[in-house]
Amino acid sequence: MGEGVRGRAGKRGVVAEIIGRTTSAYARPIAAARGSADWTRPDYAFWSRLRRGKEPGYEIGGLFAKRIAEIDAEWTLGRGVTLTTDNPDIDAQFVGFVRDNLDTLMMWRKDASALGDAYLIVNGDGSLSAASAETVEIMTDPLDYKRVTGYRVTTRLEDATICDEYRLDGRTVTIEAKGQVQAFEFGNPLGMLPVVHLANDREGNEIYGHPIYEGLLRLMARYDDVLQKSLDGVEVMGRPIPVAEGLSDPALAQQQNSSRTETVYNEDGTAVQVPV
Repeated sequence: MGEGVRGRAGKRGVVAEIIGRTTSAYARPIAAARGSADWTRPDYAFWSRLRRGKEPGYEIGGLFAKRIAEIDAEWTLGRGVTLTTDNPDIDAQFVGFVRDNLDTLMMWRKDASALGDAYLIVNGDGSLSAASAETVEIMTDPLDYKRVTGYRVTTRLEDATICDEYRLDGRTVTIEAKGQVQAFEFGNPLGMLPVVHLANDREGNEIYGHPIYEGLLRLMARYDDVLQKSLDGVEVMGRPIPVAEGLSDPALAQQQNSSRTETVYNEDGTAVQVPV
């Protein structure tokens, strides 16, 4: 990955991301075939509420979503990832790295399936951090939308806003707090973007991905309607209704068991006292 790739003309191109895809060789043919770039982003807040059963109209049907994303992640990364090279020491270090970061990798895969996009940040000490999808903005070449040039991560705290911009030529951290702005510059010794974007089910002209169960949204809504109405019916039938049988004089029995009287009006407007 670090050496780059060769296009049809034999020229080397820079790999713009740590893991994933090369962009410069095929971006223009795809753009020409598709017409233009699609910058549509999933509604991350909606999909997050859906998988937790908190979206109105999907309180029960949406609970299927969470398990679908979990099964996908468990199938992909549940047992970790192994590496086989000519150097056993490298293989062992890689296995240890995956083991130490498996929880973060699983969360990364689950979020990509559930929300459509997920991001990992490779820290300077080699550890991994997950960034919330709604906080990340993808920066691309103005003349080649498939060539990613950086990522901007904006975190809004109660008393401050932190903007973390990762580029091939360095990193800029801007902190805005109490009306003051501070900027810090850092180098990028990797020479590659330390952000890994996992876009689920992304098409050729798209920048962002899609939730794995996006096509099941209508079905989840129907499931929710059926289950809600079924539970309402069971709840009604589960309530006992007292019934009096074998009374020779129902009116007398009602009067003897009443605790008060109530005034009601007949159709002709006359008032009548009835026992309650």
